[in-house]
Amino acid sequence: TVHNRMDRLEAADVITGYTATVDPERAGFEFVFLFTCTVRISERTRVADEIIGMSGVIQVTQLMTGQHNLLIRAVGRDDEDITRLAERIDGLQLEINDESLVRTEHTAALDFVKVTDDAAVE
Repeated sequence: TVHNRMDRLEAADVITGYTATVDPERAGFEFVFLFTCTVRISERTRVADEIIGMSGVIQVTQLMTGQHNLLIRAVGRDDEDITRLAERIDGLQLEINDESLVRTEHTAALDFVKVTDDAAVE
């Protein structure tokens, strides 16, 4: 059954939690922004941990390769929210390389995971 499959995926730590998908605009957030940043490798985790706690930040991604090694996704009700956040981020030990306003996003579920009887993932 679907319930048994979910139980096996959870037991194998393939599913590690559940989240709600929220439409930022319907939640009152007019703007979704991406900040592309560069931070010293030795500071990357510390800076990412600090940024994820900032109001409006919804995702921080550390990149393994390339000069620009930190992506920040944030939401704001107006351009002043984004400006305030950009100023806070700019005060950290990093360089903001680019700021992009997101027009639309498309996502897909990871629907090709197979679980064997022993809960191992193929």
